Amino acid sequence: MPYNAAKARRDRQRFVEVVMRQKTPVLTKPLQDKHWQSSPYGMRTHPVLGIPKLHEGIDYAAEPGTAIYASEDGWIDENTPDPVGGYKVSVKHPKGYQSRYLHMERLSEKSLKGGEVKRGDLLGWVGSTGRSTGPHLHFVLRRDGRSVDPQPYYGMTDEQVRKYRGF
Repeated sequence: MPYNAAKARRDRQRFVEVVMRQKTPVLTKPLQDKHWQSSPYGMRTHPVLGIPKLHEGIDYAAEPGTAIYASEDGWIDENTPDPVGGYKVSVKHPKGYQSRYLHMERLSEKSLKGGEVKRGDLLGWVGSTGRSTGPHLHFVLRRDGRSVDPQPYYGMTDEQVRKYRGF
């Protein structure tokens, strides 16, 4: 189906009017298969640069090709590769939040297409693109343009999220 700019604008407007008025996001972990947290949020010695630097996300080490899923409902804001983050996807959420998924091996068709995503939608697969020391997902949560520790936003089941949001 060819790109329809008018439909894309209407979809985006509906998203802004409905989804972005929801409460603070409640995240599920972006990896469901075997993985481990290889580096937490916070100050650390950068593994490539060798200097103290704030690690603005959580690194989840996993086998290359492990599926990466959207942590929360939102709108794909960016899907452009860069020299540091490699293949990456950014998703906007309510209340000024944004989740970012970096160092991906490749992006899913949904991520490449853009638009609305639901919690659990496939975004791509674990890789080691950009400035990376091995296969992992670098997961970042930002609020109003500043990184925040994603850990406190985890922990609710889908049923608890539905109750929390009142639907």
